[in-house]
Amino acid sequence: MCRFSNNLDILNQEEIISLISENSISFIIAYLGIINSGKIVHLISPDISEINLFNQLKSSKSKNIICNQFVKNKISNYDSIKTTIFDIEEIFSI
Repeated sequence: MCRFSNNLDILNQEEIISLISENSISFIIAYLGIINSGKIVHLISPDISEINLFNQLKSSKSKNIICNQFVKNKISNYDSIKTTIFDIEEIFSI
């Protein structure tokens, strides 16, 4: 968890980070790591539609999304989403 928190420096000091993931050990580590880094976690369901995701990101002012590879592949195809997307495993491996 601490290693994950330290690796969040790549997110440019953004205060709000959206986390999109199903319940898993990676989700728990990411959630606790974001909190440990002093940032705010904005939780989003992995089943969210494009328009709802757009509205969630707009209202939360989140500039970064952390998610698993499956969700990353799905939301990368959404034309309306201009937010930077990071794979949970990418952050673990830094």
